[in-house]
Amino acid sequence: MLDHTMFNERPECQERVISFLQKMGYEYVSRSEAEQKRGSLSKVIFTDELIRFLNKQTFKYKNFELNFSGESIQRAVNALDASLLQGLAMASKEIYNLLTLGISVEENVVIDHDVPVRQSFDLSFIDFEHPANNIWQVTEEFSVERPNGQYARPDVVIMVNGIPLAVIECKKSSVDVKEGILQNVRNMGPDYIPHLFKYTQMVIAMNPNKVVYGTCGTSADYFVEWREDDVQWQEEICKRCSPDGKIIEQDRAITSLLDKKRFLTLIHDYILYDSNIKKICRHQQFFAVESAIKRINGEDGKGTTGGVIWHTQGSGKSLTMVMLVKKIQFLKVKEHPRFVIVTDRVNLDKQIRDNFANTQMAPVRAATGKGLKTILKDKSNLVVTTLINKFETVCKNHYLEEDSDKFYVLIDEAHRSQYNAMYNYMREVLPNATFIAFTGTPLIAKSKRNTYQKFGDPIHNYTMKRSIEDKITVPLVYEGRKVK
Repeated sequence: MLDHTMFNERPECQERVISFLQKMGYEYVSRSEAEQKRGSLSKVIFTDELIRFLNKQTFKYKNFELNFSGESIQRAVNALDASLLQGLAMASKEIYNLLTLGISVEENVVIDHDVPVRQSFDLSFIDFEHPANNIWQVTEEFSVERPNGQYARPDVVIMVNGIPLAVIECKKSSVDVKEGILQNVRNMGPDYIPHLFKYTQMVIAMNPNKVVYGTCGTSADYFVEWREDDVQWQEEICKRCSPDGKIIEQDRAITSLLDKKRFLTLIHDYILYDSNIKKICRHQQFFAVESAIKRINGEDGKGTTGGVIWHTQGSGKSLTMVMLVKKIQFLKVKEHPRFVIVTDRVNLDKQIRDNFANTQMAPVRAATGKGLKTILKDKSNLVVTTLINKFETVCKNHYLEEDSDKFYVLIDEAHRSQYNAMYNYMREVLPNATFIAFTGTPLIAKSKRNTYQKFGDPIHNYTMKRSIEDKITVPLVYEGRKVK
């Protein structure tokens, strides 16, 4: 039986997405051409494009710039294929690591007929630093063979260097976007086409008026909408790429999520594994971290490196901290940054430690003041979690961290105990550290207990009102009654 809904969703949603992406610089690949490139409907990679991208890379040896051998190129291609043999969660994690870290391959290097030297060099699947160096393609009606011999057919697939990094289900405006979510979730299942989603970093469902996204393994309840902070940037791209001069919600979302630079940034910096569950950031987490990086780099004109992130309860502050640490580590790797995560309650300290541990950050928890001093002195401890009162012992033992300028101190629930003596102890031990405070309820009274006066200007705000609008927080409703 024909599904008559598709006749309206193609021109209204799907064709507009493809047209928009073409104007953003994506090359269109027709359904028949895509099937030819794959060779078989059980395969999901454009192997020729992947090899073409890998062949463009070189490595340096003794001031010589050399090409990778065909053997090394094939080894890289095989590594992606081999990862498919595992289940969805494990394969997705292994492939994500390959995509973001690359692969080390051995080359027999021969210079001027010298004795061959066998040495390892890094080969990348994606050029995250230079988006234009990648091969950007969009295709549609992407038929993939299921284990039972039948087929599933996602509406739109984004290919980067021949690798399917995003899958989009399109619906007409009269159809609830939840139908697209459920199709994606179904297609990830073992009876459908999980081998496509093992490569996929962003999973999108849309109609012209609403767009939601997740990543591989995201359950239906956790697909969320994106809310853009940089509206002017978004509108400029929409005006340039709109097929008809009008701007609708799906145009805005495609700009925010699939602009080439933004898309690669989201993949590289804002996907993590929390207890082996793959998660991608929400909009408030992304903009908080990006704003914090600008503050740290002195790019926002504030003249300071620290400040306050005001995010309401339940908005994912702990994972925002993890994402911020991850990004600072990547950008400042040559400076050997270290991190102290500070709370004021034992249960919060354990929770933060567990959150970092679940994301493979290997935090060290300081259970005592003496323990904190020992941990700070050991430069191999990159991420430290502690209670704020442990700094008192360290300070009274006259310990001053000589490399405190390398430290980033992230303070959770910064509206409570982090003032007066407690604050001073931290500052004395780590006088040149960058302090970033996280709070859901900043104190703004004209007194000594003022969050902004202590920690600096606001970096990013995500208030209760915005959280309720995004359906992340459920509003409290009170019914007044007279009681005798």
